[in-house]
Amino acid sequence: MNICVITAAYPYEDSIDGVFVREQCRALSKKGHHVAVLAALGRGGIAQGPAFDYAEEDGFCCYISRCFRKATTYFPTIASKVVLRQISTLFDTCYKDGCMPDVLYAHFAFPAGYAACEFGKERSLPVVVMEHFSGIAQGTTRKGCDRIIRDTINAADSFYCVSDGLKRALDRLNPSGKQIGVIPDMISDFYHFIPSREKEEYVFFSLGVLRKIKGFDVLIKAFCSAFSGNERVRLRIGGAGEEGVFLRGMIKKLGREHQIEMLGALDSDTALYEYGICDCFVLASRCETFGIVYREAMACGRPVISTRNGGIEQGWKDDFGLLVDVDDIDALAKAMQEMRHSRDKYDFENISSQTLKLYSPEVVSNEISKALERVVLEGGRRLS
Repeated sequence: MNICVITAAYPYEDSIDGVFVREQCRALSKKGHHVAVLAALGRGGIAQGPAFDYAEEDGFCCYISRCFRKATTYFPTIASKVVLRQISTLFDTCYKDGCMPDVLYAHFAFPAGYAACEFGKERSLPVVVMEHFSGIAQGTTRKGCDRIIRDTINAADSFYCVSDGLKRALDRLNPSGKQIGVIPDMISDFYHFIPSREKEEYVFFSLGVLRKIKGFDVLIKAFCSAFSGNERVRLRIGGAGEEGVFLRGMIKKLGREHQIEMLGALDSDTALYEYGICDCFVLASRCETFGIVYREAMACGRPVISTRNGGIEQGWKDDFGLLVDVDDIDALAKAMQEMRHSRDKYDFENISSQTLKLYSPEVVSNEISKALERVVLEGGRRLS
């Protein structure tokens, strides 16, 4: 099957946005599908270098727009039309290179899903949209954006999202009651079971973009409440972002610089190492649509402590760790204490195997393939 992936988020240059899009494309390509990515990437300023780039990934190709596109959430209609124009230009180049798609597969209803539906109508191509946007779960999307998402849900041949929690959040934007399916994000096969090693200190690890929504302030307070400064317990935090300075100041003020270490941004190799040396992964996120980092830790065989954030509940089993309410510092502190003193309760290898059964590239790409094939065949087309 020839799949044209349309997205406004893709890991390119110094950006890690849309890593999950690349992982899906790799997995679909490994299944024998011909994948071409059209990525209309906005920039906060005028893009440097050529307006359009071409890149070859692991078994698939990417056509990338680097045109100026600013304040998308403030002017959603304009942003969607800009993306549509970019996608049309990218498709013309892709088509000249021999790409003849059977289906358009878009990530995020706004703005890429809207563009895919408009473009699909022009070219008589079926469209499948996958929603990931956390703003929907938070209820922070603007009216103009809501309208575009609502129209995209209705216009797409099939519409999916990555968790039951996000599906419930989409109800307010789906007054027609159109069926919305759930296909979870996949965990890269780079993450695998790592046997635990005995050590003198108990290590908690956390990873995420340093933004308020990730709840690192709550995590630091809970850690300091749970453990005294002379206990052999450490918290290692990976990630970079706007709250970095604030969080470092909090740690210094609490006098825990010897116990809580800020690691900065981590590449995949370093993240894998940190998952491997920790005893437990903990993240007090206030909202998630899925929660990839939790599942990466679980794929490595580590129990997790999480808030009930809307994404972690997907496929959750008590064997995986402990859940607490959002912003409940006392409950999180208690959970961290319990986890430290009940290490032998958890079967690390079983956590890994159960996670991979649910979220491995093979499993999730099978679900995506079936969803794409279904809309092609329902449209009376033959699969390439």
